[in-house]
Amino acid sequence: MKRECHISSLVVHGRPERREAILTAVERLEGVEIHAVDEHGKVVVTMETPDESTIVSNIDHINRIDGILSTVLVYHHSEDEDALEEEITDEDYAPGFR
Repeated sequence: MKRECHISSLVVHGRPERREAILTAVERLEGVEIHAVDEHGKVVVTMETPDESTIVSNIDHINRIDGILSTVLVYHHSEDEDALEEEITDEDYAPGFR
């Protein structure tokens, strides 16, 4: 059975006064990385997980953090892990696309 890698991104909105506690709790999740935070409590997060159920589990976990208002899945993509190791060359691009 091929192993998959699921890459997803989320926008998490929390109460601004709980920002530091929220960031600490989100950063503890395995495979989760924080990319941007604003003063209004919005956080851009990416996750690399082995399956879709882990994405859902992480979203559920984030939603249970004190101060979270919403968590929105913005992007999801999955690949076989072997495919992620393949080198992409110029010939792999669609003609005229760069």
